[in-house]
Amino acid sequence: MITTLSVIVPVYNASGSLIELHRRIRETTNQWAEKVHIIFVDDCSSDNSFTIISQLAEKDSLITGITLEKNCGQQNAILCGLRHSQAEFAVTIDDDLQYPPEYIPELIQKINEGYDFVYGIPEVRSESAWRNGGTFMVKILLQLLCMKPKEIPVSSFRIMRKKLVDAVVRDTRHKIYISASSFQASDNAAVIHMKSEKGPDTRYTPERLLKVFGNLALYYIPILEQFQKKEEQYRIKETVGKGAVK
Repeated sequence: MITTLSVIVPVYNASGSLIELHRRIRETTNQWAEKVHIIFVDDCSSDNSFTIISQLAEKDSLITGITLEKNCGQQNAILCGLRHSQAEFAVTIDDDLQYPPEYIPELIQKINEGYDFVYGIPEVRSESAWRNGGTFMVKILLQLLCMKPKEIPVSSFRIMRKKLVDAVVRDTRHKIYISASSFQASDNAAVIHMKSEKGPDTRYTPERLLKVFGNLALYYIPILEQFQKKEEQYRIKETVGKGAVK
């Protein structure tokens, strides 16, 4: 068992899954960590996601709920959550149950072998041709720009050691890519393989994936620095709960 764990959930229009996600995170992690701090970061949803987060925070004293003033994207929302983490390990997981929380114990077991971060990767990824192509382009960029090992695929479901979190949260780029900043700080990574409960994430449209690729290239290729925006990464509108653990 570990002492403290933060679970960061970037949220966007996820009112239908938050209650179940919260329940399953609690049921899964309470046996593996003495204190588990859940951090929901609402990326300016247009539904009632933050209302549900606020209600959960009233019942669960180890929740922090944050809503941002404007939509900043999943990566910057995760960054915001990581900056509110004070635990020895931090997990990031999607809001839609694409990645089952029941695999968090396997992430904990794997990182305890001495790794700085570990990804949860679905055993079978059935994606469209454009999605596979976009993922391949991002993978190549990560290998070229950030020295990502070829044998390590990435996902938004991962666990990170605190020393790596501390390195990533110092990144001041306007548009951050958590995996890119992680590999720039360490190549000591591993993966676990798992079964996904859902099919492909339909929210990743060609336009969204192209934007991810474009931001990764713009903000991580040094010669393009003159074209990078120097604006703030996000601005917090409201925070609820007092869930931070030390």
